[in-house]
Amino acid sequence: NALVFSAMSVHLISLLQGKGMTLAQAAWIGALIGPMQVLGRVMEYVFLSRMHPARVGMLAMWLLPAALALLALLGPQTAGLAVFALLYGASNGVMTIVRGAIPAELYGREHYGAVNGAMATPVLLAKAAGPIAASLVLAMSAGVGSIVWVLVGVAAVSAAFFTLTLRVRTGPGTVHAALRRNA
Repeated sequence: NALVFSAMSVHLISLLQGKGMTLAQAAWIGALIGPMQVLGRVMEYVFLSRMHPARVGMLAMWLLPAALALLALLGPQTAGLAVFALLYGASNGVMTIVRGAIPAELYGREHYGAVNGAMATPVLLAKAAGPIAASLVLAMSAGVGSIVWVLVGVAAVSAAFFTLTLRVRTGPGTVHAALRRNA
């Protein structure tokens, strides 16, 4: 997930221009993402705050490949790409909350620092690799559409692993059982 977001943060403007948008239009769509992150956090607080953080995380994780698939399928229509920015930004915004909440839910508050510390290294490596990996795919491919579909695939695999991981036994109960109780 971090790899995809960092790849998109570097390559979004050129991807949008590759779809036929002007630099100004591409910058406008890119500028929508930040406010959509805030909107996603507000929506999470208003509508999803009573849900188990793992369920909110699954929703946010699956929003990413959906947003990217929309980006891949759309042409340079500004309205459709604004919907992409909404879904993409909301996904990223909600994930910042989930990244802080899930370790405490799964491993307890007494282990919060150690768990977050252990998770930081792979996340930072993925963030560093994202733009480089996307550049390599762009260099080897015939167009911007292919990199977006590769990122859709990576995001979908990431969401699938996240979903499957939440069904693994963690301590005296399971996250899956906790999800059923909080559904």
